[in-house]
Amino acid sequence: MRKVFKWVAIVIGAVIGLIVLAVAGIAINTNARMNRTYDRQPEAVTIPTDATSVEHGRKWAAVYCTGCHGEDLAGTVMFEDPSLGRIEASNLTAGLGGVARVYSDADWVQAIRHGVASDGKPLLVMPAGDYYYLSDADLGAIIAYVKSLPPVDKEVGGYELSLMARILEAMGAFGETLPAENIDHTGPRPAAPDPGVSMAYGEYLVATFGCRTCHGGELAGGKDPNPEAPPGPNLTPGGALRGWSEEDFVTAARTRVSRWMPWKGLSHMADDELEAIWLYLQSLPPRESAQQ
Repeated sequence: MRKVFKWVAIVIGAVIGLIVLAVAGIAINTNARMNRTYDRQPEAVTIPTDATSVEHGRKWAAVYCTGCHGEDLAGTVMFEDPSLGRIEASNLTAGLGGVARVYSDADWVQAIRHGVASDGKPLLVMPAGDYYYLSDADLGAIIAYVKSLPPVDKEVGGYELSLMARILEAMGAFGETLPAENIDHTGPRPAAPDPGVSMAYGEYLVATFGCRTCHGGELAGGKDPNPEAPPGPNLTPGGALRGWSEEDFVTAARTRVSRWMPWKGLSHMADDELEAIWLYLQSLPPRESAQQ
């Protein structure tokens, strides 16, 4: 009987040892991915200085940036959980703790479009996979506006992740947390359509606004990476917008409030832009809602 207990103890010890090694390996791999250095020169983008372009950038910064970085773009705490850790969005101004104190024009392009910080490390949860599709004109205007911001002294922009969070990240539980891994950094630039009330421009806005993150690749329903988030509804004519009119959609974008849907950013779009999105969504084939 003692021999049986001895072998059982050996087997249990071996299993525990293997689990410990597996956890350690996952943590080491996650750390290596977060500390990888991307060594490349981003494509040149002209940064305008005229007042019209800066105002154009202010509008698009309100659409794309304020949701995470705050109304003054001086940074916010995006996520905090005692068991998982804390993630902060950077202070984008030139105040103390702000990245504008050190960022060059090329650094801004690399961060926004490629998800890589000025030190070459990947940015955590920066939606560069969406912003990769921003046109040079829109990206240049956003950078021009951010560079014009009054400085705000605020020390934010770091992250602390627990071992559990790093394990869950490696398992894909939080979605695409390191977009730099999946961007074709040396590929040809995707063509951007001319602004206007068109399906092509609507598709551009859907791509850059990140609608597929929550609504799925085919926009037939998906799930925000946040475990607490509800399923994102089906946006094709076969789903949640069935029976809606263009006016219903534009009105909802202007007035609807939801914790999970970024209506505030969407509400900064002009009517023509919202109508272009509507045209694109209505052009999609009706699909059955994806099961979540």
